[in-house]
Amino acid sequence: MQDVKRYMRLAKRDAIAKSLSQLEQRRKGVVKDLYVTTEEGSRLHHRIIGETSSLVIKPTNRNFDIVENASPMRCFIQDKLYKEEGTPMQQLRLLEARMGTYRFRSYEFAVQEAALSLIRMQGTDLPTEAPMPPPFLHGKAAAVSFVLTGKIPQFTAQQFMATLDAP
Repeated sequence: MQDVKRYMRLAKRDAIAKSLSQLEQRRKGVVKDLYVTTEEGSRLHHRIIGETSSLVIKPTNRNFDIVENASPMRCFIQDKLYKEEGTPMQQLRLLEARMGTYRFRSYEFAVQEAALSLIRMQGTDLPTEAPMPPPFLHGKAAAVSFVLTGKIPQFTAQQFMATLDAP
């Protein structure tokens, strides 16, 4: 009898999931804050900002695929925290693009045709507004993605053309 009840619950859940169509939500002024703890114990802060976004939830088999597209978007990624002559410092990446896509199930963020800058500055709090120090490296990439799984985020830039500025 227990198995029959369990089967009926599962069958009902599957029927409901199959009857659902895609859901979409549009928003303005979207901010996503993500935190990663490194093997050294540092807590790095990443922030994705979009003027507008479209959040899409689509049923797939026994799960849901959740994807958010933000446009235009800026992403601030803290690469590392360190000390320079006793002063707390940080290195961060600034990523800007017309549109970025975040896939919730795989923790992947991807953009096409992006401007990418590497910046070193004092402090440990993630800055999200100007003024910021000039980047020591900046350029353009055909595609950029990062995946936030494990202790070390996997960052990839394809066809990256950069300029290294003297300090």
